[in-house]
Amino acid sequence: MIVRTACPHDCFDCCGIEAEVKDGLVTSIRGSAAHPVTRGFLCGKVQDYLKRQYSKDRLLYPLRREGASFRRIGWEEALDEVARGLERARAAKGPSSVLSYSDAGSMGYLKSLEERFWGEFGGATFASGSLCSAAGLEAMAADYGRIGQHDPEDIPNSRFIVLWGRNPMVTNIHMVPYIREAKQDGAKVVLVNPMPSESSALADYAVKPRPGSDAALALGLAREIIFSGKQDRAYIDDHVEGYVKYLEEVMSWTLERTSDVTGVPIVEIKRLAEDYASLRPSSIWIGFGLQRHAGGGNAVRAINALGAITGNVGKPGGGVNYSNRSSRVLNPLGYEGIMQDVRRVWKGRLAEDIKSLGDGFLEVAMISRSNPLLQCPDTEELERVFGRIPLKVVSEHFLTDTAKAADIVLPAATFLEEDELYYSYFHNYISLGSKAVEPCGEAKSDLDIMKGIAERLGIGCLSTRSSLEWIGYAIEPMQKYGITLERLMEQGWIRFPAPEVPWRDGKFPTASGKIMVGSPEPPKYIPPYETPDEEYPFYLITGALRDRLHSQYDNLGADPGALQTVYVHPEAAKRLGLRELSEVEIYTKHGAIRSKLVFDNGMRQDVIYAHHGRWKDRNGGINRLVKGYMADMGGQGALYDCAAGIRPSEVR
Repeated sequence: MIVRTACPHDCFDCCGIEAEVKDGLVTSIRGSAAHPVTRGFLCGKVQDYLKRQYSKDRLLYPLRREGASFRRIGWEEALDEVARGLERARAAKGPSSVLSYSDAGSMGYLKSLEERFWGEFGGATFASGSLCSAAGLEAMAADYGRIGQHDPEDIPNSRFIVLWGRNPMVTNIHMVPYIREAKQDGAKVVLVNPMPSESSALADYAVKPRPGSDAALALGLAREIIFSGKQDRAYIDDHVEGYVKYLEEVMSWTLERTSDVTGVPIVEIKRLAEDYASLRPSSIWIGFGLQRHAGGGNAVRAINALGAITGNVGKPGGGVNYSNRSSRVLNPLGYEGIMQDVRRVWKGRLAEDIKSLGDGFLEVAMISRSNPLLQCPDTEELERVFGRIPLKVVSEHFLTDTAKAADIVLPAATFLEEDELYYSYFHNYISLGSKAVEPCGEAKSDLDIMKGIAERLGIGCLSTRSSLEWIGYAIEPMQKYGITLERLMEQGWIRFPAPEVPWRDGKFPTASGKIMVGSPEPPKYIPPYETPDEEYPFYLITGALRDRLHSQYDNLGADPGALQTVYVHPEAAKRLGLRELSEVEIYTKHGAIRSKLVFDNGMRQDVIYAHHGRWKDRNGGINRLVKGYMADMGGQGALYDCAAGIRPSEVR
């Protein structure tokens, strides 16, 4: 039997998947060749997903902590204890004495039903903001009125493609065929990134600004475009708000100043400005990394402005693209009333914010679909404050760093074991994830776990519909477009009729009806919190690994005893007397971690690069080196604003 589903991972692509089932087990999974965008190709992680599905280490039963270890318990006992803990906390200190932390470890629209639970519970302290993309999302909405993106099928219409901090070979693999199609038709591609990436192979050339200087580069490019007379004056007059104020900011960004701040040679700035302004239509595709700095939101706004002043917005083959939200015309599943007792803490500075609540304020922590003790900044301090919470409940697939610190661990179902609704932030297809098999062991879906807790607290809102009924309710607004549950169950996916080119009509849902380039204020360059000095001579960047998704899959990967790898330019290493493949320590003001040194001639000499997501018991935990700084917009963590050094590792 073949069951159609879709990938639940926090990835642009949301691939169509076919699961082959025999005797109640998934025997193989493959990409759905009929999917118009993902076309049957799956990344290496998901191709090997059955190693995760049927791993001997997978959590199959509820666990309770007893001293330094865990004991298997039954679901009734586990849910009773969680419900009693929540009720005690609410009665003693109010609903906000409960911390709710969830994220995108496993995506799906039904996951938002937990908001309905917390609404009926009366509130909570919510871990808000983002470690990922929130500054850019807020910037896009501020400039354009909403978040829109060109359909992937429009990419081949571009004559010049700027991959600004975007690495589609790793994070958006199904974008690659469209880029190659554009190149076959004569398009040029430039990679704007402080370090090389797997996507360098797609680029005709690369520009490598200092980390955190992207706004300065965009403002300098704008000045050069305007001075050369390559701006689209008619488009500016008709569709741009606040151009005069924007121009005042841009005029200070001379070629010399831009080069000094960004580290990009003047000749390269001029080349990029000439290509972007002349090879029209030009498109920019922004990655998430560049907005993980103090001025991350302003950086995205400055890049947005380039599209506006050149008239590349609303044009086939053009646009400034960050994330797609067009297909999310859905009934909200969250709480529709007013929560009476709500507090917010920011994921980007979680340890600091929990401490600010006061020692002993939080009574319960509920963690799902995330691994904050590895993924949040300042993890060592977070471990300490997390440890002081009396009851910590984690739903998971494996004993992650966070699950190991829990008091109750609840085994969660995988995407092959539940019905869900998925959408992409790259393409316009909405997908049904159909349950292929029953959960392994005693695992339960996130919805069933929340239902069990809710029922014990007398909260019945989650039990009014089954999973499929909730999905049917969610897509009711899409019925006018011919998207129904019945069709989704038959086809697996349906294209939402979003425009291939957003704002082609020149109308923007902003207060002025125009792109808000300089209103209320123009974008500005905001320097990073920390910059290299003699003691800490490098910018530390931590990015994604092809074989890992956040911290998922690390326990299924390479040698657990292998050291974290750190990449550096060989000349920079030689100045420090360091040899390739030697054991070193990466250090910041906030901590140190052992690593293996690897040379890369494509690196900037003031940047070191390490992959995030390596588990601490596998010689990882890079975020113990990262301070909980915040970006300028969206509640976004500025995880890339720490200066670092490298030294020989001490003999242990």
